[in-house]
Amino acid sequence: MTIEKIKRQLRNSTHPIESILHENEHCMVTLVGFANGMMLRERTFEKPTKMIVLNGSVKYIELDKKLILSKYE
Repeated sequence: MTIEKIKRQLRNSTHPIESILHENEHCMVTLVGFANGMMLRERTFEKPTKMIVLNGSVKYIELDKKLILSKYE
């Protein structure tokens, strides 16, 4: 699934759209698309994870840390 396909699906969605782009024994690359005001449920990951915001901003909460991630952070 490409970023453009996720963006098309978001037009008619009330929840975030997720898709695994790549996975191996060491890491996983997951695409997650959000529209304004959407929230992703609390979750944990078994493999090292990195989030990169391509457009807009995301409020990220990890344990007692709260961060606002902006474009390309």
